Formats: sequence, C-alpha cells, structure tokens
Amino acid sequence: MENQKILEELNELIEGETRSFRDYINLVMLHRKAIIIITLLILSAAIIYAVASKNIYKSVTVMKIMPPKGSILDAGIFEEFANNQNDRYIANEIELLKSYTIREYVAKAVIDSFNTDRDSSNYYLVYSHDFFNSDKPALLDEITLAEMFSRKVDIAQKSGLDYIEIAIESPSPKEAYVMASAYADVYKEYNLGENRRQVSNVTKFLEAQKQDRYHQLEGIEDSLKFYKLVAGVVQLDEQATNLISNISDFEARKNASGIDMAIAKETLVRLQNEMKKRDPSLSQYMAGKSSEPYIQMLQEQIAKLETQRDLALSNTKFASQNKTLVDEYNNQIVELKTKLDNHLSSYQSKVLSSSPEEIKELTKEIFEEEVKLQAATASYNQLSSFLKDYETKFNNLPQATLELARFERKRIALEKLYSLLEEKYQEAVINEQSIPGNVIVVDKARIPLGPSKPNRMLIIIIGLFAGIGISFGYIIVLSYFNTTIKTPEDIQKKNINILGWIPQFNGEAKESEFIVSSNPKSIPSESYRTIRTRVQFSRPGSGIKTILVTSALPQEGKTTTSVNLAGTFAFSDKKVLLVDCDLRKPRIHKVFNLDKQPGLTDYLAGSCKFDKVIRTDVAPNLDVITAGTIPHNPSEILGSDLMDKFIEAVSADYDIILLDSSPIIPVTDAELLSKKVDATILVLSAGKSEVELMQKASEMLANEKKNFIGAILNNFSYTEGPGSYYKYYYYYSHTDGEKKKVKDQDKV
Repeated sequence: MENQKILEELNELIEGETRSFRDYINLVMLHRKAIIIITLLILSAAIIYAVASKNIYKSVTVMKIMPPKGSILDAGIFEEFANNQNDRYIANEIELLKSYTIREYVAKAVIDSFNTDRDSSNYYLVYSHDFFNSDKPALLDEITLAEMFSRKVDIAQKSGLDYIEIAIESPSPKEAYVMASAYADVYKEYNLGENRRQVSNVTKFLEAQKQDRYHQLEGIEDSLKFYKLVAGVVQLDEQATNLISNISDFEARKNASGIDMAIAKETLVRLQNEMKKRDPSLSQYMAGKSSEPYIQMLQEQIAKLETQRDLALSNTKFASQNKTLVDEYNNQIVELKTKLDNHLSSYQSKVLSSSPEEIKELTKEIFEEEVKLQAATASYNQLSSFLKDYETKFNNLPQATLELARFERKRIALEKLYSLLEEKYQEAVINEQSIPGNVIVVDKARIPLGPSKPNRMLIIIIGLFAGIGISFGYIIVLSYFNTTIKTPEDIQKKNINILGWIPQFNGEAKESEFIVSSNPKSIPSESYRTIRTRVQFSRPGSGIKTILVTSALPQEGKTTTSVNLAGTFAFSDKKVLLVDCDLRKPRIHKVFNLDKQPGLTDYLAGSCKFDKVIRTDVAPNLDVITAGTIPHNPSEILGSDLMDKFIEAVSADYDIILLDSSPIIPVTDAELLSKKVDATILVLSAGKSEVELMQKASEMLANEKKNFIGAILNNFSYTEGPGSYYKYYYYYSHTDGEKKKVKDQDKV
C-alpha cells in the first residue's frame, strides 16, 4: 500500500509538470502584453544600434604559401624526396604572421604611408580615441599600433588549402586597404629574406675569403719581384716550372676542397642547431647517419681516382699514352659515382621514412650537407697525400732556384685559388638572387567599395527574434517560479470543479462591490448569475439551502463573492439571508454601509433578539446579519450547538442562506462551518492564490458530508487570458453599435 501511494504521488508530480501545447498558448495569451513590451524594447534597441553603428570596411589579401624549394642552381640528388607543404607548415606561417616582429614591421610601414599621405580623413585606427581628448586624437606609436593589429587583423587558412587570407576592418576604406597591403608586402619581403639567409651567409664567407686571398696574392707578387731584383734570377728551368705547376694545381684544388669543407661545416652547424630546436631527440638520431663505411669508401675511391686522373693530365710528355689512362680513370669514376648515387638515394629514403612529416625537408638538407662535407674531406685528404710526394721532389730542387720556386709556387697557387674563389663567389651571388620566395600574392588588397558591417537589416531581424525569444523565456521562467492560479484551467488540472470565474471590476463597476445591484448588465454581474445557476444544479435531486463561502487566505474576494452571489439569488425571487460569519475581520457591514453591532455574536450570546440583528432594508428579497461584537473565541461560537440551532431556525424562513466565513487555512472557523451547511464554495484570486494552498484548502473542505461543490476564480482578467475568454468578454461588454463599428473598421 505504501509503495502504491508513492507511485501515485510520483505520477501526480509528473503530470503536474507536463504541459501541453495548449498550455503554452494560454501562457502566451496570458502574458501577451509583457511579450509585446519586451519585444518592442529589444527591437527598438536593435534599431538604434543599427542606425548609430559606424560603417566598417573590410580589405582582404590572399597569399599562396609554398614550401621552400632552394635555388635553381641546386641540383641535389634527393630532389624526388621534396616534401609538399602541409597544414602544419601553413599553421607555422600563420603564427609567424601573428608574431610581434611582423606586426611591428607592418606598423612601421603603415605609419610611413600615413606620413606620406597626410590626409587624416583617410585614417581612423592609427589614432588614439580618448573620450576626454576627442577633439585632438593623437597618432599611435609603433608599439601600440602593433598591439592593436593583434586584435583587428584576422589571419586564417582557406578551407584547408595552401592559401592564407589576411583581412583587416576599419571605419576608413583606404586605411583598411593600406594595412592589408602592408601586411602582404612585409611578410613577402621577410619570407624572401629568410629563404636567402643561408646562401647569403655563404656569399659573405666567399667574399671575405676572396678579399683575403687577393691581399695575399698582392703581397707574394711584390715579394717575388723584390727577390728577382736582389738575387738576379729571372726564370726557372723547365723541370722546376713543371713541378711548380703541378704543385700549385694540387694546392689550389686542396684549398678549394678546404673552402667546400668550411662552407659545408658552417651550413651543417646551422641546420643541426635548427634541428635541435625542433626535436633534440631526432637531432641525436640523425647525427652521423651519412657516415656509413660503404659511402665513405666510395667517396675516398672517387677522390683518389680524380687526383690520379688530374696527375696524368698534367704530364704533357706522355700525353698520347696518358689519354688511354685518363679515359680509364674517367670510366671508373663514372661507375663509382653511379654506385654512390644509387646507394645514397636508397639510404636517404630509409632515413626520410623514419623522420616526422613536418621536418623531412630539414632532414634531407642535413643529410645532403653531411654527404658534401664527407666528399670534400675525402678529396682534401687525398690531395694532401699527393702533395707530400711533390713536396719531397720540390725540396730536392737546386738551392739556387729553390727560393724563387717557392715564391713562384705560392704566387701560382694563390692566383688559381683566387680565380676559384672569384668563380664560386659569382656563382653564389647568382644563386642568392635566383632563390625565389615561397609566397605569392594571389589577390592584392583593394579599397572596398562598400561597408561589410554592420548588416543593419540582420541586426534588426536578430533584435526582433531576440526580443521574442527573451520575452518567451521570461514568461516561461516567470511561470515556472510563479505558482499562483492564473486561469480556470489551472484549477481544473487539480481535479477541482470550477463553478465560474469573475472578471476584474472596471469603470463604474469599481464604485460598488455589490455590482449585481449597481450595474446588473456588466460582465461581472453576468458571471455571478452563471455561478448561481451552476450552484443550483450542482446537486440534482437534493436541494441546496445553506451555502458556505470561504477562501484559502485573506483578501481573495470571498466577501465580495458572498454579497453578489446572495444578490443574484435574491433577484431571482428567492428569499435570501446573508450572514457574516467572519468573526475575526468582518466586512459585510462595510459593503452595505451598516452598523456592525448588533449582529450574529450578540444573538448567539442571548444579548439581543433576532429581530434586532436582522437587516431587511438592504435589497429586495435580501436580508443581512452582520458579525456583531468580535468575541475572543470565534471557533467555539461557530462550532457550538447554538450555531446549529441558528442555522436550523433561519432555514425555515429563507430559501437560501449564505455564510461568509474566515479563510480556511489560517483558522479553523470555515472547516467547522463546512460540516453544518449543504454546500461549500472556495473563492480563489487569479494571480494571487497559490496552487499548493488551493489544494490544501480543498482537502480541508473535503469532509465526510462531501459538500464541497467547487471553486470560483475571482479577479480574472479576460483581456490577459486566452483568446476564447477575450471573445466572450468582448461580446458581452460592447453594445451592438460598438461591435458593428469595430467590424466596419476591420473591413477597411
């Protein structure tokens, strides 16, 4: 049984919280004034904002970003492993564009453009807009302008493509164009400088080496002239000349290999440092990956064969015999280089496959520089070995020619080295200038022809829907927290019979609470007559003579209802007695402008006879008994046998007897009286009576006599209720002429 009761309470709770579509319609109709007011307020604010907002112009530039591909002179053996640009690379470039360095360069460019233009009307964002110094806006400095770019500039990748879109908004169309153009130009120049930085370092190194060798060459030539003048030796013999030529050739090649080693080392150190920054663990893994013994062996053999081939070419005495030997050397060199290229390609693919996608390009460059360094080192070591043999022969020259041979040897070696450095320097310069940037401006920024913001119509539409949404949310929240009774449906949902509803008194109806007498054609009067009919037929077969009217709490309209309900019975040719049983705060005497004493309590106490307490001059067929002297024990008096005898006595002389009692929840008076009458009516006030208190009051009135016949909703507003109530109100509150006039206006 206990579980069944819990289930019933749970079902009742769920059903009480569930609302139908009709409930929401009623809720809207009930609060339609609030909805209209809130919607109009928010819509008005949106219209004011839309009209007062500044026009905002947007300038956009679009750039295509490609991975660096190196110079056109760089024909690496790993070209097939070039990595395509990916989203991570684009993301890195976007972060670079957002960096303070780029923003500072752009700020300088924008300020330069402003200083050139000098037309302040074309600029807005470059000024500080101080509320207190609005007449004299100051020009922003580079730091403040750079900070402003972090908020005003929108940089984004376009739909996963290799395109970056830079958009800038400003109240000035030209300013938006200047800033977007400056962003594209600064980034493009910065990108080009970064791509050429490696080759620029090599160019500077070669230039310094070239200048140094040039000064050395000048010095040795001066020393040679001086020695010839002092020693009197003019030229060397043929043997010494050939020996010096061969030594100088090998020294020049050795020095060239040394320069290649220095360049490769410098480049490799820079690349390895960059790899350490990105991934230290991968940097350790990559260290020495190109130092495989087989690769080193092939490089050493190639260097040895190239040196022997050059030696054979330098021997002019046996040129015809050496031709065959040179061809053989060349064939062997080609064969070894083919093996080396194939092995490097295979080995490089393995290294790259183990590298993360975003640093494959850097891995390839490191591997390639390591191979170049090893090749230069092998050539340098091989040439050093050959030079040792020639040094021995050189030192065996006659003493008379040895000093001159040494000067001549240095001169020729420096001359060849200088020529080689000059050639490499010019090649590096061309290489540097040939390196393209990996940024292409696809769409240049343009001066916008029209504003991009605000979309005034959209703002107004959003304001309209926001107003509707907020107003609906407001009434839903209000309804959730407001548990008062608003419409007759709220009473019916709790399975309480609704006898009728009384509208708010308007106009002349406010002048008298006894409205069925003062204004019998009014809507409230008609409502009271409807309730009278329903009360009469609430119990077919058993007549109703004594009726108790009470409420849940004070000031819910029970006295007004009692007075007017008694009047409707009286005007229907029934003899009616209205008794004020509210012995705590009686009001019936005030409604009819009567003396409170003597009254009911005086009669029950025996201090006054019945004919002294009865008032027969109130209205036709309506007699009234006021409360009388307020006792200290109202409950005992109303629950006494004397009260039973009083009701029984007056029942013989009257058709209807109405008892106006105290509210049932604060005191027990009404509960006691409900057991002595034929019918009990509960009066509720719309927008004031709580649903929970209504349920509690109805439970208290549900005694063993089962004489609780229903509730009356007082102070109900037809105009704020659902449409059907309003139509009812309109039909009965207007004359035929007024209704016809309104219909004619509707047709127009």
